[in-house]
Amino acid sequence: MTHKATIRAVARRFPALTQREIEEVLQVFIEVWQDQLEDKHRVTIHGFGSLSVELQDLQTRGAVRKPTKRLYVRFRPTQALKSRLKEARR
Repeated sequence: MTHKATIRAVARRFPALTQREIEEVLQVFIEVWQDQLEDKHRVTIHGFGSLSVELQDLQTRGAVRKPTKRLYVRFRPTQALKSRLKEARR
């Protein structure tokens, strides 16, 4: 689902709001979540899952050893989402 498709879907459920207003709200959500992830906090969305960022130190080999980090962005779905997806597959 694209950003615009999400806005249209939400607009159908909230006819009192314009698509522009919905887009602004979505943009604020994204900015808040990005700020939290940058500060190494977990973002938990009730009924959906959690997002987190982890940095892992890597060992380099060879003549020149420099500290290297690998960035992992993790998504952990809730049990409710997992169950819903399993039911949809049947």
